[in-house]
Amino acid sequence: MARNRIIYQSQAVRINGNTVNGVQSASYGLDLAREDVTQYGQLGAVDRVILEAPTSNLETSFYVSGLSLVNTQNMLSGSITGGQFPLLVGLSAEGADYSAGGGQTSVSIKSGYLTSYSAEASVGAIPTNSMSFEGLDITYGSDSVAAPAALTSFPLQQDVELSLTSDYANFTTHAQSASFSYELGVEPLQQLGGALAYARVPSYPANATITVDGLAVSGDLGAAIANINAIQQRGSTATEVGFAEIAALSLNIANYKYQLLNATLDSVSFDSSIGDNATCSATFSCSIGGANSHSNFRLV
Repeated sequence: MARNRIIYQSQAVRINGNTVNGVQSASYGLDLAREDVTQYGQLGAVDRVILEAPTSNLETSFYVSGLSLVNTQNMLSGSITGGQFPLLVGLSAEGADYSAGGGQTSVSIKSGYLTSYSAEASVGAIPTNSMSFEGLDITYGSDSVAAPAALTSFPLQQDVELSLTSDYANFTTHAQSASFSYELGVEPLQQLGGALAYARVPSYPANATITVDGLAVSGDLGAAIANINAIQQRGSTATEVGFAEIAALSLNIANYKYQLLNATLDSVSFDSSIGDNATCSATFSCSIGGANSHSNFRLV
């Protein structure tokens, strides 16, 4: 029977050989950058040519428990060194739960590079992950994707914990939302004699951030001011004014612990108005230059 439409119950997502459970959304496509060829004497373009390598992409969001801790760790660490991950979206018969049986079609990106990863938790919502990939290719085929496992357990807001260091003991707030994000640009490499990119390599530095929004029980800005005015030791004799580093900051979602190492406080703000709760927002970040970077993040 010909396909009339695609609905989410009849799809499945596989990343790096692992079927993702609890998928909430998936989008994929191909970007083509074309340039008009023009000349004096003609109003219209003579041609529209591709000068930049086409870019395939996949974005998906899923419950935090959708990929195992080990698989997620391998992908995050592998992305920093330029690792490629095969991606597949299976398309089954419409109007029924996804099945990996015969007649299935699929969309495949064989060389996907992780460019963005985030985990978000908020009061009244199920914690979710989001991943974005860029690739060198995209094809349609008949590769099989295993059906997702039965969804029996997933983290809720009571499974989320934010941990700050003792430097922020007076920074008291009841968190309403918290998110971890990781961004890494990738640069396509091309060569004469070919129109397509032959590789995509990491474009450093990468950035990892944790953002917290909460009810402002305390309006203490002392930690932020001390952070700005702190003097750090630079070498054995010289000192200079810089940003104080936070030894460790972590966001725990069930068994997934997102931790920033040697992070800095980038912004903090308090907001209040008549009729509304006073709120606080703070952003912590670290810049990652590679496997031996002084500041880093880890998932444990």
